[in-house]
Amino acid sequence: MDALSGLRVLVVENDEDNLMLLSFVLMEAGMEVIRACLACEAFTLLAAKPGLLISEVRLPEEDGISLICRIRKLCPTQGGHIPAIALSTDVAQETQHQALAAGYQAFITKPFDIDELLWTVAGVKADRQCL
Repeated sequence: MDALSGLRVLVVENDEDNLMLLSFVLMEAGMEVIRACLACEAFTLLAAKPGLLISEVRLPEEDGISLICRIRKLCPTQGGHIPAIALSTDVAQETQHQALAAGYQAFITKPFDIDELLWTVAGVKADRQCL
């Protein structure tokens, strides 16, 4: 996973334990992590130019679906084309379809497998670089 080394990832997760676990896994793989607990905070942190977004779908105040919809309305220089992965404990097909239709490239169900997470990050990042 050397290709991911140095990648700046914006992680949006309102559960502190999950946020710390995600951060640890990504940093161990050589990535730089920017953390947010709320969608509004994440939207502001796009100014830090992350190369990838990983967001919980079920966030308080504004959910991850609404967040990605707002992001996709931005121009590319503002982060509108950021590769994005949705996370959720909700395994319903409807939730997955909504997330993907809204603009996420992948959906991972929690609890997640670390290898699956890293392979998904690599795949989503590679796919977006081809565009």
